[in-house]
Parts: sequence; structure tokens; C-alpha cells
Amino acid sequence: MNVALFGKSITPSDIPYIQDLLDKLDTLQGQIFIHSQFYNNIREMVTFGKEPVLFSSQGTINGKADFLFSIGGDGTLLDTITIVGDSGIPIIGINTGRMGFLSSIAKAEILRLSMKLLKTSSPLTNGLCSGWKPPTIFSEI
Repeated sequence: MNVALFGKSITPSDIPYIQDLLDKLDTLQGQIFIHSQFYNNIREMVTFGKEPVLFSSQGTINGKADFLFSIGGDGTLLDTITIVGDSGIPIIGINTGRMGFLSSIAKAEILRLSMKLLKTSSPLTNGLCSGWKPPTIFSEI
């Protein structure tokens, strides 16, 4: 399973959660892709079991990444969408802020989620996202 990571700015309190995720992903039989900007932001604060492949555009991960973790807030998730484009790569939004409307998975859930990923070959069809409901969006007229 090949996994991509995208993020922007992080706080020191996010590092243990990101390290837990990296540790779990290192046990996968596959490649870890990390956006080059995110890699530059975290490389001095985390350790990598295996060296990740850096990417800066959709072309590098298109057809290679099985899914992508977007680590940050709703703005980060929106930026992730522009990178993934129409590639069909599923995005899992991890919220590192206080409230996420689009990135609704709390950072404290990263370890549980990554452990579930290790048990499934197809995250979206084998129950990883079971029970998930899209957010209700209200607009004013």
C-alpha cells in the first residue's frame, strides 16, 4: 500500500501524532510519498524508518498513491484537492486544529485509523470509512 502525506504548518504538539503515523506507515509494504514542503517542515522533528519519496505535484503520485493523508485544517484540505485533482486518489483529512468542518478526523485518532488501514487492502470499500457521512452544508440565499 502506497500512502501520500500533505500538510503545511504544524505545531510542536502535532509532532507525536505525526511520528505515530510515520511509524505505522513504515510497517507497510509500500512507499511513503511526502509533499516536499511538508517534508521540509517536519524533517528536523521526526524520524523516518525508510526514506520517503518527495512530490510537489499530482504527476508524481498519480497512479502510485492508494490514498493521501491531508494533515492540517480545512484550508490544508482544500489545498490538497488542488494537488490530487482528478486523479481519483482518496483523501483522508486529519484535523490538527480546534475545529474542522472538512478535516473532521481528530489528530488523536491518527493511530487508530492507521492501525485500521494496515488491516485492509482497500480502505474505502473494506470498512475504513463505514459510518462516515458527508457534512451537511447550509447556504444563505
